[in-house]
Formats: sequence, C-alpha cells, structure tokens
Amino acid sequence: MDNSDKTKLDTPKPRYEHFLRLFRTNEDRLFGFILRLLPNFTVAEDVMQETMMTMWRKFDEFKEGSSFSAWGMRIARFKVLEYHHRDRRHGMVHFNDELLDQLSDLDKGPDKIENTYLEALHGCVDKLKDQNRDIVKFRYSRDMSIKQIADELSVSVNVIYKSMSKIHYVLQKCIERTLSAWELT
Repeated sequence: MDNSDKTKLDTPKPRYEHFLRLFRTNEDRLFGFILRLLPNFTVAEDVMQETMMTMWRKFDEFKEGSSFSAWGMRIARFKVLEYHHRDRRHGMVHFNDELLDQLSDLDKGPDKIENTYLEALHGCVDKLKDQNRDIVKFRYSRDMSIKQIADELSVSVNVIYKSMSKIHYVLQKCIERTLSAWELT
C-alpha cells in the first residue's frame, strides 16, 4: 500500500480497540435509547450508525472515567433531533423537542434501568405466534426484504405487508402495556 492509499488505518490500534470495547459494551443501551425516540427500527439503525461514527470522530473529547453511555446518548439525542428536523418536510409525524427531552431524561442518573424498551420489545416478540416471530426474525435479524420473506414462506408480498403491519401494531401495544406495567410510561 502506498502513502496515497492510507486512510484512518493509521489509527493507533489500542485507541481503536478501547473505543470498540466501550462501544460494544454500551451498544444495546444506546440503540434502545434511539429506538425509544425513533420507533421505526430501520431509521433507528441508520441513526445508530451516524451516532457511532460521530462518537468515533469525537472520541478524543470523551473524558476517561465518565459514563460512556451517557456521553453516547447525548450524541444520539442530537442525531435524533437532526433526523427529525431533516425529515419534517416529508409530512411524517415526529416528536417535538420538549417530548424528546422528556424521553431523554428517562435515562439520566446513575445506572437507571437499562434497555427497558429493548427488554419489553424482546419479551413481546417472544409472545408472538411462531410464523409472526419468524417474519420478524427474517426481516430484522436476517435483513431480508419483504419479497424474500414472501418467497421463503410461499405467500404473496401483500400478505407479508399486511402481516408486518399487524405485527408492528401488536408489538407497539404490547410494549406500551409492558412499560406501563413497569411504571415507565
């Protein structure tokens, strides 16, 4: 490799590994935080990627010994706000800034309940009927398209779209009931 091909590969390995170790340890909590603010899984994944890249670019600003997850959530919150402001023109309904602040405050304080939204989501997915659970697994774990899922299950694309709509509704209601039972809504 000549000098023109070098990019950020010159990053000192221990620094990069330290960042990855901290990020991997806190990844679920960060994603749960983003998912609570952006209930669309695909959009939340995109915002998570943007958050991770920003965290890496700003890793020099992280104060060793402070809470990595709290630092990451501050960055994630700004990325969610950027998303909301950027996509307002598409006619989508978004949380206002005050509500985002209130949702963000749920994770403030030392070691509040971690990953509550994700815990509720996983519990609700486990309660789905087998075929619906398979559809969720195909779509989100295996990242299969609706067409691929339809082919896998030998049904029409329309059936999968309708099933996904019902599944999302059932999961949202289940999550709301679960969080309410945990007194977190």
